[in-house]
Amino acid sequence: MKKGTLFLVATPIGNLQDISYRAVQTLMDADFILAEDTRVTGKLLARYEIATKMKRYHKFNMKRQNSDVLSLLDSGLDLAVVSDAGTPGISDPGQELVALAVSQGYQVVSIPGACALITALVASGLPTKGFYFVGFSTKLDDKLLAVDVPLIFYEAPHRIEKFLQKLQTFFGDRRVVVARELTKLHETFYRGVLSEFVKEPEKIKIKGEFVVILDGASSEQIVDEEVILQKLEAKVLAGLSKKEAVAQICRELSLKKNAVYAISLRLKK
Repeated sequence: MKKGTLFLVATPIGNLQDISYRAVQTLMDADFILAEDTRVTGKLLARYEIATKMKRYHKFNMKRQNSDVLSLLDSGLDLAVVSDAGTPGISDPGQELVALAVSQGYQVVSIPGACALITALVASGLPTKGFYFVGFSTKLDDKLLAVDVPLIFYEAPHRIEKFLQKLQTFFGDRRVVVARELTKLHETFYRGVLSEFVKEPEKIKIKGEFVVILDGASSEQIVDEEVILQKLEAKVLAGLSKKEAVAQICRELSLKKNAVYAISLRLKK
């Protein structure tokens, strides 16, 4: 028996017209649609008169559902995976299922479409030769300090003010673009530097989902880890404590403390 195909279908991130003919046809032809929230997906299906039955597939049940999904594919059924908005597998359920399906020989087909990070980046005015997608982030990694291409984050409205403060504390005062309500009626791009929005948070209307694009590190901000490590070793051998050595190098080279401290962890005891 021929195995079924797993289709990853990108859906609109706001404006319901942002869906391809191919995506609509795929949803119509599938035996089942695996939806993150059937209520949200139901509005899209109603708009395009799609009668395909839905099954719930989200981060809280996906581990239990994965084996059932593979069983359905094994029986020859075609399944379409959708998230509430955008491309499934990008900060939404789907990646684990895809990896599992691929490892067991099932065909996986991606139906391209809307993606919030790309939509925001191309209209940001920041360099697009490359980017580093972080997504939702509760903790900032010190390695991000040396990334020289734009960093892209997702953030919720109730956390956006504190998140921008956190970015300024961690990265310093860099250029930033905050995109709100992408593709919707009140789509807005806020452009400036972090300090502007930290000092005047009322500039940003706190409503809707946000994409935050932070400019990458300049050549002066990029830390040569090996050079820093050698300087740290020399200072510690000269009698300074690790803490004193870190502080001294930060002053000498105008570097952020957390970047130098992260490198100091590599010092031998």
